[in-house]
Amino acid sequence: MNLPSPGDLAKTNQRLASNNARVTALLNSLPLLLDHLIAAADRRDWLEVVRQSESLAEMGRAMKCDTLAIPAGELAAVTEARSSELEIKRHLLRVIGAAGRARKTSFLAGR
Repeated sequence: MNLPSPGDLAKTNQRLASNNARVTALLNSLPLLLDHLIAAADRRDWLEVVRQSESLAEMGRAMKCDTLAIPAGELAAVTEARSSELEIKRHLLRVIGAAGRARKTSFLAGR
């Protein structure tokens, strides 16, 4: 059996620590990102809602977090399709809930 060298283990450990730090930073930025998204929806700035929700969807995909990526992508799609304001706000609420679940899951996993 070939065991990894100590250098390989150190590199793997460093890469994991870097990824964990990146995910933590992204999760910590969620409240501010949601504030911007909600403010854009309040202003009825639908182009900004699309931009912000696409950014959140990308973030979710980068973190391998479908819990966030899917509802954020759906919000972008319904907003871009110029669905009713009520439908857009329903999807916005789903994104807010998903962001809370993503942060909670991350917090519990870190315990």
